Amino acid sequence: MFSGEKVNKEEGAGAATSWDDLKSVPFNPNQKQQKTEETSYFGEDPYRKMHQENADKREEHQRAIERARNDKEQYVKTQHIQEVIERDLNSRIMSAKDLCSNEGAEMRTIPYGEKQIEVIEMKGAPYRMLVTDIGFKTDSENADGHGMAMRVLADPSLWNQNREEAEKDENFGKKYGEFRRGDTICTSYVNSEANANSFNKGEVVYGFDAIRRDSVIRVANKDNMTASDIGSSKPSIHQDDLEFVSKLERGQTNGYNEITLRRYDENGKPLKPSYIVVVDGKITDTVMRHADYWGIPIINIESQTYRERLEKKGKAIIDSIDENISFIELEKKLEEYDSVSEDHQFAPLSTEVGYFNDVTEGGVEERKRRNIRELEIAKSLEYLKGVIEDITKRIDDDTENGVVSTASASDYGLDKFDVVIYEKDGRHLSERGESQGLGYLCNKIVISMRNKEIPFRPCNLSVYDGERTTDDYEITGADSSAYDSIEPVIRKYFEARRRNDQLKVTAA
Repeated sequence: MFSGEKVNKEEGAGAATSWDDLKSVPFNPNQKQQKTEETSYFGEDPYRKMHQENADKREEHQRAIERARNDKEQYVKTQHIQEVIERDLNSRIMSAKDLCSNEGAEMRTIPYGEKQIEVIEMKGAPYRMLVTDIGFKTDSENADGHGMAMRVLADPSLWNQNREEAEKDENFGKKYGEFRRGDTICTSYVNSEANANSFNKGEVVYGFDAIRRDSVIRVANKDNMTASDIGSSKPSIHQDDLEFVSKLERGQTNGYNEITLRRYDENGKPLKPSYIVVVDGKITDTVMRHADYWGIPIINIESQTYRERLEKKGKAIIDSIDENISFIELEKKLEEYDSVSEDHQFAPLSTEVGYFNDVTEGGVEERKRRNIRELEIAKSLEYLKGVIEDITKRIDDDTENGVVSTASASDYGLDKFDVVIYEKDGRHLSERGESQGLGYLCNKIVISMRNKEIPFRPCNLSVYDGERTTDDYEITGADSSAYDSIEPVIRKYFEARRRNDQLKVTAA
């Protein structure tokens, strides 16, 4: 009876004057986009604007519900990831009792006043610890937090203050300043069999044998540049972080990793240390004072013992590699090598092939590493070539039989697979088709792949046709052999895909 409808005169005008009748008229929200010259019996409809506003409110309300639902789903997902990381950490990190219970660990005591402080000498026994250097800001007097670090080193009771007491300090919650004070702890995970040295080795290093629920806020395999006042923030962790600790034990670190924790629990109580870690016998009076205050032992790591053992293990891994090894097995060995080596010479493969090859001789070890890298490149291309040839044959067989092919790289364990040919004239060729871009100095193939068996070692290669450049430009040390070997195989794969795609068009 409104919104563009005329009154049905057989029903009588009086029936339309009732509010109950008016509000019972169904409203079409799509009608707000329609224009009409019709009017209601009363002239211009007085309720159109009201209905439009109500429709807008309903839409906004629905959007709010959707946002709340998405936020809740994300919160639940993040909470699950957080719980997995915390369980994983707690299952790995060792207590003082665990640390001294294996061969290669010795217990002794040293006097401190009228007390005896326990010292566990680690001379080859395994250790897995979560540690933080409480004085890491003492190196520079100009560093933010330098004054507070010095105060905590001098008086460990400051660490032990509950949140309510700590908040009375005017510097609490400040991001900058000599005496800034926060609600966050930056820790590192260390493992004697992997990343043994990836932590700050300051004068007083606290170790924790367990962390509380809802503790982990952020993780990174490097310095996370964490502000000191994010301890009350929501966790900033993601799906890829589920295997974070496992990655660290596989050498996935740049020498220092960071696991950021809340300093206080829900009752405002601070996380307390389980032991103090020193390296090579550097037990100072400050270390003794902290150990006495907390009533905890000192863990002394004899670094040379572990360094020699890891070097020996790394050498054995390298010596076990020969030309008959498969690409997958080679990647597993290199991953293991990087987990025990301090130099991390074999990060996941990401390099250019055939573009520049001006390598100096170097020493024996350097030549050995370079030879292994060259073997890794050759094995990766050999592996890729085999996978693509198999997929191409399956696609061609399906096309011949009139079947839309489902063959894909995932059938070969590849959860990441992308190959593109970039031609000198600017054409881009891929399994998705052809496109045009800018020209290049020479042809090249860009390869990205990752096998599920080696998830932490993705392979990214740029293979250049370096011997044949635009305008006869010469590249020093260029080599087109790798390009000539893989390019025809990839091109045949793209052509097979296009032929099979025609079946989809025909079926449609």
